[in-house]
Amino acid sequence: ADIASFLRLTAQPAYAMGKVDLNVDIANLEKQSTKANVHIMVNEAILNSETFKEKFAIELPRKVILRGNLNSKVCNTSFQMEGVVKSNLATLNLSRTYYNIKTKELSSDYRLLIPRLSKLMTESGKKLRGKLEVLGTFQRKNAKVYLTGKCKDFGGRIVFNLKENKLNAHMNAVEIEKLLHLFGEKPYVRGKIIADIELHDFKKREGTFNFKMKDAKTIDYIFRKELNLNF
Repeated sequence: ADIASFLRLTAQPAYAMGKVDLNVDIANLEKQSTKANVHIMVNEAILNSETFKEKFAIELPRKVILRGNLNSKVCNTSFQMEGVVKSNLATLNLSRTYYNIKTKELSSDYRLLIPRLSKLMTESGKKLRGKLEVLGTFQRKNAKVYLTGKCKDFGGRIVFNLKENKLNAHMNAVEIEKLLHLFGEKPYVRGKIIADIELHDFKKREGTFNFKMKDAKTIDYIFRKELNLNF
């Protein structure tokens, strides 16, 4: 089966291109049952980086290859699914995934693990560092996308929700040193940061950013070495 055709059928953007193998087990063929178990194998599909850039303003490497193993239960006009999709960039675990064929509504819990952020870059072209694990939910309803997530990789806690093109995020007691490391910067400052981010236009990165530091201290020898400054 063609992935792009399947995504069109479910009213989803062309997030990926390639083929999948389907193994369909119909419960009662003689009674023309609408219940079936479907095993889906994804072999070397490719993410459509242009679609991700258009929909989420995210820059992905040009060739992200996908492999997946998914199990689905189909019943009447809906199906539920769970499984894992792996790539040379990340691993995505899906659970409690539901899709209604009539309403075209989609919802899912997810766990995203990016073991090496160095494969991604900032908008300025600088490589990221470290790893990232995000747990959250995804929903597509009335052609609108809703995404939530939480992360504990930076010492504290980061939670966010994305509604269409509006982003709200909160950072609680996140370690400044770990954030600097993420963006490839030296640990000029140590301490905690508490922040609220509200972007009314996520794609253009327009909005407000309010923060305060707790127990923050500058690392003098790094300032002297890197910036030739004395404190």
